[in-house]
Amino acid sequence: MSTPETATTTAAPATATAATTPSPSPGPWVDENRYMEEPFPLVNDLDDRPAVRDLIEQHKEKIQKVRTNLEQDPLYDPIKHDALWIMRYILSHKKVDKATTAAKKFILYRKQKQLDEADIRNDPPGLNCKVEGVRKWWACNDNDALIFCHPDQDRGVVMFLKLKGIDQNKVAQIQDDEWPFWYFMEWMFQVLDATTRRTGRLTKGIRFVDLGAFSLRQNNRECINRNAKNARECQDHYPQMLASVYVIHVIAIFQGAYRLIKPLLPKRFVEKLNIINPVKNKKEKALLLKHISEENLPIRFGGLFEEWPYPSHG
Repeated sequence: MSTPETATTTAAPATATAATTPSPSPGPWVDENRYMEEPFPLVNDLDDRPAVRDLIEQHKEKIQKVRTNLEQDPLYDPIKHDALWIMRYILSHKKVDKATTAAKKFILYRKQKQLDEADIRNDPPGLNCKVEGVRKWWACNDNDALIFCHPDQDRGVVMFLKLKGIDQNKVAQIQDDEWPFWYFMEWMFQVLDATTRRTGRLTKGIRFVDLGAFSLRQNNRECINRNAKNARECQDHYPQMLASVYVIHVIAIFQGAYRLIKPLLPKRFVEKLNIINPVKNKKEKALLLKHISEENLPIRFGGLFEEWPYPSHG
């Protein structure tokens, strides 16, 4: 059984083409900026991540138009805000004007929070995080209520969320200026961006949502509203980060209702949300192996990794 790799491991597989001339780095979290070179091989037959250079070639005209618009912004930096950075907004917003607006907002957001100045990959969200708001959030909940990890070095971030373990009433007492949602997103962004630039493949994360033993009585309206507000704010700031959401331990009545309304839901939503039972269903387990190896997939999700809570690491 393998041990999950840390997000700072940068060794390339022997089959990958090494960079001949280092590219300028858009941030301190980037170890290798080789996204326009030959991409790393796909890790298995289920891995369908596209090559970044192919996506940039496909969208090069729109990328150039957004770049031209951004050049008028005094905060624009051609090294930080390169073709890969711009492409994420094109893929999410489709139209040049909307992509430009979202990109400008993120440039300002990063400047205000000084996010381009620090590599936080080795300080993942958790009880030992250096950010006080993150520690306060963790102290309100069970130790396995929320776990961030990067188990496969050449693939994406994995987040485990157990709703039963979150005390929403306590979390709601955390002050707005210490609300840690932004840190969760920034940590995932830095790991995913570094992985994408090193492997040359557009790499996204997945989220496991465990509804086991969760009761609606645990909901706190203030907590839900603040999470929703933060999610809306981050939606434009962090595009192309989420591959799929996998929901487990769902009661039968909810599963039946979801199957009935699934044809009526937006395609983009349906493509990302999956209600699964990977322990009993091999096809549903195969969905997970697109993103995480069986050796690093917890036993409770049909894999071979025994330790739980899953080790949170940067």
